[in-house]
Amino acid sequence: MPVYKVIGGNSIVGIWEINEALSELESLIDLNADDTAIYNRLIGDRRKKEWLATRILVQSIIQDVSITVFYDKHGKPFLSDNKSISISHTKGFVAVIIAPSKSVGIDIQVAKNNIEKGAYSFLSAKELEESKGEDGFHKAHLYWCAKEVLYKHVGDSSLNIYSHFFICPFQLKQKGMLQGGLFNSTVKISLSYEIYEAFYLVWTV
Repeated sequence: MPVYKVIGGNSIVGIWEINEALSELESLIDLNADDTAIYNRLIGDRRKKEWLATRILVQSIIQDVSITVFYDKHGKPFLSDNKSISISHTKGFVAVIIAPSKSVGIDIQVAKNNIEKGAYSFLSAKELEESKGEDGFHKAHLYWCAKEVLYKHVGDSSLNIYSHFFICPFQLKQKGMLQGGLFNSTVKISLSYEIYEAFYLVWTV
């Protein structure tokens, strides 16, 4: 079972490396009637693999094959046992974070070679300045992931990562902490990050 990594703590973070054929993933889970109907409407093998791997990973972490994922009107996921969850996927990987009650967020991203060219679309002028220099490539990815995490944590689809969220300046490390929040709020949200060879990972603490 290719669970890439599980990070314990107040919340549980799990990462699944998708290297199975679609038929193998289908054999690893029994879907109920509602989930089967949703799955049958999905288009493309990649999307189907991500969808299945997410649910297999969740059931593996919780050790309960009856657990299913639902979504509220903003598209924010939650579990059938009322635990909080956030989901992210990137090329070849799925990540989830699960907590007993508090709202959570997670984002996983493989490196994008041209990320700095499009950074103006998700970074403020101050954040753009902070992401320049020899660490700029890594910082741009972490800013992007962190803002995605905040967006998922808040769970309001009327907001967007460019206009409504900020990330405080930080010193780049292989793993560390970030602070950020909503522009109109004094409350700061703490995030953890890790840089892997294959991807960047950020999640709510």
